[in-house]
Amino acid sequence: MRLSIIVPVYNVEKYLERCVESVFRQNLAEDDFEIVMVNDGSTDGSYQVAQELAGKYSQIKLYSQENGGLSAARNTGLKHASGRYIQFLDSDDWLLDESLCPILKIADDNDLDICTFRMKVLDHQGRFASHSYEQPFDLYKIYKGEYVVTHGLHFDSACSNLYKRSFLNKECLMFAVGLTHEDVDFNSRAMALARKIMFTDKVSYVYFWNDESLNRSVDYDKIKKAKIDDIKIAVRMRDFALQRQNNIKKCYVRRSNSIVFSQLWGFYKNQNLPQDIKDDCIAVARANRLLPIRGRTSSWKSSILIPFINLMVKFKMI
Repeated sequence: MRLSIIVPVYNVEKYLERCVESVFRQNLAEDDFEIVMVNDGSTDGSYQVAQELAGKYSQIKLYSQENGGLSAARNTGLKHASGRYIQFLDSDDWLLDESLCPILKIADDNDLDICTFRMKVLDHQGRFASHSYEQPFDLYKIYKGEYVVTHGLHFDSACSNLYKRSFLNKECLMFAVGLTHEDVDFNSRAMALARKIMFTDKVSYVYFWNDESLNRSVDYDKIKKAKIDDIKIAVRMRDFALQRQNNIKKCYVRRSNSIVFSQLWGFYKNQNLPQDIKDDCIAVARANRLLPIRGRTSSWKSSILIPFINLMVKFKMI
């Protein structure tokens, strides 16, 4: 089997059918793909919709678990996937008709560890607002992971890549459960470890800007969690860097510093953010030896401001 499409399901009963049906408009041979659907403790009618779809299509494998979040559902999907390549498809998003086959062929023909493509962003009014971030690399050229992460790679959504399953298994790559922005954490490892990466201009994925998404909530507890999770990602990136060779080590330490600096600079500029959010983030950074910031960031501009930020933190002026 060439492709496993992993679809986490959580309280998306009005979107799930649109998502799944888009897979069956890809011109993939019936025995060439599977959909691994993971119901992550939905409390609406999502599981019933998933059961109906699984009854309709033999290519769907349906699993159910207690709610553990997006990462936990994706990890369950990875454990049950059997395709040569993995595609992550969130259940409120969908694929453009007949768009995935050319990307899969490119990945297959070039034996890629990761094949990237573009996504469209659809806003809540049904308008295509933008495309995903354009990477600063030549298209249809094979790169090593070490090169791209040290030459300006932007860590994009996991949904805009095809991943070779044997590569993920060999490197023991899974999603960190409970983290906000888990795709940044996952791709910081996957991209660095990949031996063959190709960037394409193919557009396949439609990202639906869902106003009900937790990522756009104004709940301060969720804002606090997201900001603390970003600090935790900086910790994980720093720890990953310490296991690497010189080029990646230096690059990832600077990226880790950049995350911490960005948080602190945002705190300095945003006086309306509750102080307890700032204090808790700073405490987590200190506990994990990310403060004071040592060395440089990925930008010379912010690197110049590191002494200023360190003093502001020291004298509790943030």
